[in-house]
Amino acid sequence: MLGLVSLLVLFVSTGAKFNIWSYADHPSAPSSGKSSTVYIALSTAGHLTAGAMYTNSVNFYFCVTPSNILIRSGYFDAPRALGWDDIATVRAMCWISNPGSGSAKPYHGATLRLSFRDKEQIPIGLVNGDHILMNVYRSVRQSLQNKTYDYNIDPSVAPSLCPPVLYPLLSVWRSE
Repeated sequence: MLGLVSLLVLFVSTGAKFNIWSYADHPSAPSSGKSSTVYIALSTAGHLTAGAMYTNSVNFYFCVTPSNILIRSGYFDAPRALGWDDIATVRAMCWISNPGSGSAKPYHGATLRLSFRDKEQIPIGLVNGDHILMNVYRSVRQSLQNKTYDYNIDPSVAPSLCPPVLYPLLSVWRSE
């Protein structure tokens, strides 16, 4: 978003500098002095900020283990280990893939989004192509056993969107 704003400011300030918006002899023609320089400087700062934000997001990763979850939020951040006790919310979601190529067929999928108390979020996929990852489901369930967290069911957790094997498991998560 910041990149789009800086592009807009650059476009407008360049237009003002070279009198694109009105005739040069018109009394309301924008000046090409300090104000254009300020606009260009602000736009450049916006581009640099957007570039730094993009660079930071490039190196995001996480690794889930039975005892903790290692997360690196970005290029400029150090990896940190969070425990399963740090999870505030688990949200179940289902979806249908749309591969877009002629040879791949759509399939039903499911994801658990883990939200931590520090506002970090990670997705845990429960489907790989048309294969249900029951070992991942069981592992997450076991790691969260006896932990305090909220469980939210997204409206997408419905028989028409979920893999048939996972729908009953996700819809009755707390009662198992």
